[in-house]
Amino acid sequence: MNVDIETLVFDLCDIEPSLNIKGNERQCRGDSNPSTASHKIIGNIKVPNYKHFLKSGQNKALLIYFLSQYLEAKVPDVIAHDKTLVIAGGYPNPQTVKV
Repeated sequence: MNVDIETLVFDLCDIEPSLNIKGNERQCRGDSNPSTASHKIIGNIKVPNYKHFLKSGQNKALLIYFLSQYLEAKVPDVIAHDKTLVIAGGYPNPQTVKV
């Protein structure tokens, strides 16, 4: 099968109603401060405590944004010119879609 368009859609972890649903689940598990970012995401810097990092919806949103920017910058260099990547849900504005 020949695919011309790949679509990458991220679940937005830090906006309503996803924040309420996921926040309630985190609260049931006893996770503290799920909306507080604990790390700055930089290309080759390791996250010290990955499990703690993933407890925060804000951290996940920052990671998704980092990955979206990375893909936006790098994909044109590695895919054929007749192929398309669509990224949705990976930017601070939830309505942003990049092709």
